[in-house]
Amino acid sequence: MLVFQNFIFTMREPQNPWHRLGYETIQNDGRKITIEPIQKRINENNTISIQMNASIKLISNPTIINEIIHFPSDEMNALVNSLRYYSHLISVAEVASVSISSPFHSRGFIPETTQEKNYLDTSKGFESGSIVRMIMTDNFFQAIFNDQLLDRQDGVRLMSSINSINNPLAKFKELIRLFENAFGTSSSELASLLENFLQTASSARYDSQEIRLWIVSNRDAATHADLRRTPFLIHDENIQNDIDRILQAGYDVLLNKEKWHDRSITRRQLSTPASVINTSGLTIHKNIIENSGFTISNSDRPFYVLKKDESELLSQNFTPPSTWWSKTIQKNWHNP
Repeated sequence: MLVFQNFIFTMREPQNPWHRLGYETIQNDGRKITIEPIQKRINENNTISIQMNASIKLISNPTIINEIIHFPSDEMNALVNSLRYYSHLISVAEVASVSISSPFHSRGFIPETTQEKNYLDTSKGFESGSIVRMIMTDNFFQAIFNDQLLDRQDGVRLMSSINSINNPLAKFKELIRLFENAFGTSSSELASLLENFLQTASSARYDSQEIRLWIVSNRDAATHADLRRTPFLIHDENIQNDIDRILQAGYDVLLNKEKWHDRSITRRQLSTPASVINTSGLTIHKNIIENSGFTISNSDRPFYVLKKDESELLSQNFTPPSTWWSKTIQKNWHNP
């Protein structure tokens, strides 16, 4: 028997056809979590909504108490965490935000035998829970598919948060936290480590004065408002012109730093942008997943590509698959 959890991912004008892509990851006990898109809806406000279904095989049948079926907490937490992490990866790859919500058929079971179906039918269903809502982010390029960034999940979550922030000062503060998390230090040593790492890039051209302005002067002035600790305060307008370049540095660190939460400055080459934001403001070009020629199917890779047709996903009136067992009851139905 499988248990499943659904989330709806909603994003504005996605750049990549990630809505046809799936995700697969292996838990510590060897069980596989599979996430796949099952419905795409085009909304009136230039957004699209994709219903994503995550499932995992249960070790044993779920518990039924007083005719109420109970979801196994470990498996449900694993499904929710995988869906959240999948959305974080999409966010980091697209440099954009995505909102996540629960649809009407948000969870349930998939019996694989007649006996399992009969077992579920001995219950009156499961109690309906509250709707889960959170703000996250959206979109994908090939490097993220090849490397899940699982050794730096805190960094992925920080960058996901950064992409959902519109305020330059708040975004700057989170980027400082990202650098601290990456190098495992918040001391004055951070400026030197970040400087040495960024200067190993071929075309970024960050200089010592610029980096020390961010990490030393501006960080203190953005964090503290006590003029006894800092000679000036940083406001949105003071950081506005630099924030895109700092964000670019954050992406370079997140994707290309070989060891996470470590003082080393060794670089790997996971992803290189099509162009570089320099001090004069060149615009970066996003990497786009091509509709053809992009496949990842190696058995040792947790990611996989479904390549579903648009016609399979487009459905304004979603009909749950016949294999789903999703029977809800009013909470405390047995205790009116």
